[in-house]
Amino acid sequence: MKLNDYIEKFKYHSLSYISEQELGDIIFDDENKMISIFFDPEQEMLILRYAVNNIDDLITVLKGEKRKVLIPFVDPSFVSDLKQLGYEVRSIFKDYFKRDFSDVEKSEGFTECLISESLEASKLTHSVINQSRGFFGQSEIWFKTWMDGTSDDVKDMGLKHQTVLVKKDGQKKIIGLVVVGLYGFDSESGPTVWIRELVVDQNYQGMGIGQNLLSDGLSYGKAHGAKKAFLHVDELNENAIHIYRKFGFYPTEDGQIDMTKS
Repeated sequence: MKLNDYIEKFKYHSLSYISEQELGDIIFDDENKMISIFFDPEQEMLILRYAVNNIDDLITVLKGEKRKVLIPFVDPSFVSDLKQLGYEVRSIFKDYFKRDFSDVEKSEGFTECLISESLEASKLTHSVINQSRGFFGQSEIWFKTWMDGTSDDVKDMGLKHQTVLVKKDGQKKIIGLVVVGLYGFDSESGPTVWIRELVVDQNYQGMGIGQNLLSDGLSYGKAHGAKKAFLHVDELNENAIHIYRKFGFYPTEDGQIDMTKS
């Protein structure tokens, strides 16, 4: 079966926002469950994804799983039972939307990252991986494929105008970046600009660069027809959330709970 078939067949699943390739190797597939394992090269971790109608079917598999795995999108009702198996919440991400774009100004004065600067951009993201629980940086290849439109994220979401906006110091070194792309061009409410990553060099934090990048991302989106904006943030990243709320972003009720064994 294909990804959407599992989503439709089972009541609970952790298959949101992934491509067919990211499903990985299916190790169980019957009337009661689908369990897959995928090695994520960015996080250098095994990702266990599930689709079940009953938590007992997932627990049976986890009791026999000796490898350290990350389980994304854990249903909130499963958390207590998984904790009894030794799993802990690693991160809780929430979707934030900015639906009012009346305060966003159109602008075209952006500095876009060059594909030849992908390695430099990658190194910047890896330098701040400890500042958010679920952020592990992005590879040089990831940046290249995002900008040239060949990444799974771009293709699966039907993104357009995807780019990386940057800020540089006097030596032309990248000290901050925001990854953006637009989706939902067929939506009645209009396109959405996705703020995919927002990173500032640790030596330049607290100077307003992050807010400037976020403003650039929104302006870039509006210049390409966006009517609203979306981003994903760790609920414990209070500094970032303070900024996002300041810019008019508000969370949805549900969050993405990721769990792993310590």
